[in-house]
Amino acid sequence: MQVTAATRALAERALKVKLSARSMFQPSTAVLTPDSLFSQLVDYWLDYLDQ
Repeated sequence: MQVTAATRALAERALKVKLSARSMFQPSTAVLTPDSLFSQLVDYWLDYLDQ
């Protein structure tokens, strides 16, 4: 994810806003959420590799 702005501070602020809104575009039935534990991500990835 990337943003541009006139200053570094404005770019950081815009990036934080963009990152906070990104989960709104994901389906509500997603297995992983921004609050998921790293171990849940590993389990999901290993299951994916098994497929």
